Amino acid sequence: MRIGILTFHNANNYGAVLQAYCLQETLRRIGFDVEIVDYRNPLIESRMHPFSFSEFLYHPFLFVFRVLRFFPSYKHRATNFNKFRTEFLVLSKRYTAINLRTAPYNYFIIGSDQVWNPILTDGPDLVYWGQYCSKQSEIIGYAISSGVKELFDSHCFLDVSKWLSCFNRIGVREKRLEEFVNKHGYEATVVLDPTLMANPCILESITPKRIVEYPYVLVYAVGKNSNLMQIAKKKAAILNAEIVVVAPCNRSTRNTYEKAKIIDASVPELLSLIKYAECVVCVSFHGTALSLVFRKTFISVNGGNIERVSEVLTQLGLTDRIVSDDNLPENDIDYDKVTSQLNILRKKSLSFLLDSLKNDRE
Repeated sequence: MRIGILTFHNANNYGAVLQAYCLQETLRRIGFDVEIVDYRNPLIESRMHPFSFSEFLYHPFLFVFRVLRFFPSYKHRATNFNKFRTEFLVLSKRYTAINLRTAPYNYFIIGSDQVWNPILTDGPDLVYWGQYCSKQSEIIGYAISSGVKELFDSHCFLDVSKWLSCFNRIGVREKRLEEFVNKHGYEATVVLDPTLMANPCILESITPKRIVEYPYVLVYAVGKNSNLMQIAKKKAAILNAEIVVVAPCNRSTRNTYEKAKIIDASVPELLSLIKYAECVVCVSFHGTALSLVFRKTFISVNGGNIERVSEVLTQLGLTDRIVSDDNLPENDIDYDKVTSQLNILRKKSLSFLLDSLKNDRE
């Protein structure tokens, strides 16, 4: 039996490649024949090449300015992510939407990540709704997310009942998405993101030794947040630690993060930076998830779209770790209690996955 995973593996984003790796390795270590289907959404693929020929033709001075300012950091980041994909992801041959129908899989697993977010995919990408999978294959959604909650009010989703009918089972990351699927007459189950569902030893096995020798607070940001550095500085002062920021090294980030040490980390280096930090200050779902995996003190800064983070932390009794200003949480995290609850959720999520696959291993 062969399994193909359809996800956002080609995005130069830590969470995207790590969730793909964790799902792949969880299944491989159980004994399944699994690979990442190398289908690439056109919009996500275009973001991998930010310097376009059309920009050069119509805005040559802007093009030259952007190349001089951003190309070195872009190249470094692309090299790091491509290296990770080559070394750690089991990739299929390249597929388009059309020839995906001939892909030789008994099961397609669609997810995790925001594969149902039409903003990220330039409208609904019907590949991630199972519309181009072989009719002989079973289709499972695992830990699918949709991003912003208002999106499903859009006219883009008039055919959603038809799309959902392609799935044999549907696992989603958010309660709201579960309710959305149920409202259209289909059953969905809330499950953990693969980075949390996987045995922690999967990520530990690719985590290098400590790369920053002094005590530090790690800032792991996706986009800009005005409170992030203020909170990190306050926490660093309490811990008598320095600040380390994971971000591309260019003039823009140097201006944003002032005198902090900036590291444009590879994917394994990010894991090391989280593992050995005194505290992680983050404004992303996977920053929070990876902090939980490595049992770290962390602060999740409310960046507006906090739903994906708050759902997980609510289940673990850690909503006090979400802050909107510099009023920092006072209590330490009881990781014995948190890990006990997380293991219950892991078992539930893994059971969903194995039941969906009928535990049919070669």
